[in-house]
Amino acid sequence: MFRTIVSALFAALLCSVAARAAADEVRYYPVPEGAGPHDVAPAPDGSVWYTAQAQGALGRLDPDTGAVKHITLGDGSAPHGVIVGPDGAA
Repeated sequence: MFRTIVSALFAALLCSVAARAAADEVRYYPVPEGAGPHDVAPAPDGSVWYTAQAQGALGRLDPDTGAVKHITLGDGSAPHGVIVGPDGAA
């Protein structure tokens, strides 16, 4: 009985997630030429951090406006990944 209830709840959760994912829209944004974007991390404010690996920078994209800002990380850097901390900073 318990397994049946848990299975039903799990199936309902999967259906809910699948329905929400199907309703989401995929949008593409240009970033500076040669940036070599590698990884992304969504920030709590709706912006998106990404690594501009080829330029040794960290990028921040505002999906509402399409504005992009690069933060140079220094000579020889080639960031491979980015995560967002509990304070919302990359």
